[in-house]
Amino acid sequence: MSMNYLSNRIIEKFGGKEFFSREELFAFFKEFEPNLNKNTFGWRIYDLKSKNIIKSIRRGVYSISSKPVFKPVINRKIKHLGKIISNKFNTKNYSIWNTSWLNEFIIHQTTKNLTILEIDKSIVEPVFFYLKDNNYKNIYMNPKENIMDHYVSEEYEVLIVNPLITRAPTQKIESIKVPTLEKILVDVFCDKVTLYSYKGEELINIFDNAFNKYSINFSKLLYYVRRRKRENSLKEFITNNFPKIIQEISE
Repeated sequence: MSMNYLSNRIIEKFGGKEFFSREELFAFFKEFEPNLNKNTFGWRIYDLKSKNIIKSIRRGVYSISSKPVFKPVINRKIKHLGKIISNKFNTKNYSIWNTSWLNEFIIHQTTKNLTILEIDKSIVEPVFFYLKDNNYKNIYMNPKENIMDHYVSEEYEVLIVNPLITRAPTQKIESIKVPTLEKILVDVFCDKVTLYSYKGEELINIFDNAFNKYSINFSKLLYYVRRRKRENSLKEFITNNFPKIIQEISE
């Protein structure tokens, strides 16, 4: 029996439920594969996730993925920068994105473009000086609030080089490592310096539109916000503004 057939049956069975457990999914598979063992079942779950048929809500709890995964368009500048980082510095531990990606989530559109390159903290300085020496303009390394206020705010296009938080959730698009939507949401919520302009009502707009438009892996989102030590603050923000969502991310 093909996985495509089983995938369709899973959508039919669980599509009307807000979430379902690992045990319920295992019982479903056992109807078709009575001899299914736990190891093989683990691969079944992996396959369903990789095909974006189900998504994790929290450990052992899933929902049907009816929304697409966020896949931003990678422009020429980001591609070029990614190739430099991969080839010159021989590292895969980086993430690049541009704040123009937030325009689909906000009401008041901005013309300012911040390209944010995050990379292993051990090579932040070498990368910064290499790019600066190779004609990258308006480039700043881990800028503080006074630099953002006095210099960055005056520029139209800016490149910022920051240290990458370890085990941050990223994805690869056209061979370039970019943040997942979960990482972007957490960064916008936590960063009061580089992303200071996306606060207040615009922050609510960003989360609201992201939740409505795209599939969100709340396990991944919570794991990363714990890395940034702001889990309780983010849960409070979601509880106050999106009370239906908090049920999904509560342990």
